[in-house]
Amino acid sequence: MNTHPQKTENPLLKECLFTALIRLMDQKDFKDIKISEIAQKAGVSRMTYYRTYDSKEDILIQYFEEQSQNMLLTLKANPDSTVYEVFCLFFTFFKKEAHLMEYLYKAGLLQEVIQRFASFVSSAYDKTATHMLAANQKSYEVTFISGGLFFLLLHWIERGLIETPEEMAKMAMRLLQVSSDPLK
Repeated sequence: MNTHPQKTENPLLKECLFTALIRLMDQKDFKDIKISEIAQKAGVSRMTYYRTYDSKEDILIQYFEEQSQNMLLTLKANPDSTVYEVFCLFFTFFKKEAHLMEYLYKAGLLQEVIQRFASFVSSAYDKTATHMLAANQKSYEVTFISGGLFFLLLHWIERGLIETPEEMAKMAMRLLQVSSDPLK
């Protein structure tokens, strides 16, 4: 028997709570933000908040996951993309969402995010890989690519996103020694 109530999937409510949390994070440390403050800023009750999220960390993590899923859908819709085009999409997405990575960092959630990021890269790899490796080799390759891309991304954000997404895509390809052939 399920003792936990079903969480609401209202996208407008989630957006309001996310925006409220981000605005509060602009004013104070994540650890000092109370659920009641988020609910008040979003214009909802605490009960409504808890019908949607279990914790304030969930707001950021679920937003990250939803945005990652949107990027995966874009990849699926373009199966003939080259590695360069995939990397361009990746860096364009994170340039647009750079603030999210900053907020995840401020909230101390990067360790959890890197695990989810690796899962995202694994899904993208499955959709785009030009070859199939043995399961144990694939896990090492995905881990290597995930870590490299994640820390390259963080460094790019820390430097103020100076390079264009296209320049970052070329750099990632060069660093990972990837060809620009179509992914098929």
